[in-house]
Amino acid sequence: MMGVLNSSRKVMKDFIEKSYSMDQLHGEMKKINDPRRQNLIETVHLTKAEENKIDTLFVSTYGKKIKYDWHKLYQSFTGKFDENYFPEYLFSSVLEPKLNPMDYRYVLDDKLLLPLFCVGVEHVRTPRTYYSVCDGICFDEEKNIVDLKSDNFNGGGDRGNN
Repeated sequence: MMGVLNSSRKVMKDFIEKSYSMDQLHGEMKKINDPRRQNLIETVHLTKAEENKIDTLFVSTYGKKIKYDWHKLYQSFTGKFDENYFPEYLFSSVLEPKLNPMDYRYVLDDKLLLPLFCVGVEHVRTPRTYYSVCDGICFDEEKNIVDLKSDNFNGGGDRGNN
């Protein structure tokens, strides 16, 4: 029975990971197709030599050619051609899911938990949190529930607005 359960869990995890990657890719495609970005992309004209550099690099490392839009967008901002530029769509939909497995990603996504994980870790600083809201419940920095409707709550300190 455990073999079936573990196999089912693996299939579901793989499905969730694949759907996460597809969602990331969809979001990046939507961004790159935004008319404002397309206007910037259209201002850059790559030479054949530049296209060949991009193709050579990505075919040798990624296994296939990629669209040039991300390189053009990068160049529209920096004014410089760089075949080594790593497109956001590959970062968020391919590399990031591999470097941040699902089991860790969901925990590390919660910015309220990050300071707890980093306590005592040398050279890691996190910002001080005065108030946080989780599922509509407000907490102070000591994790006490704060009533937002209370007259005592002033939104983060006395600002001289009495």
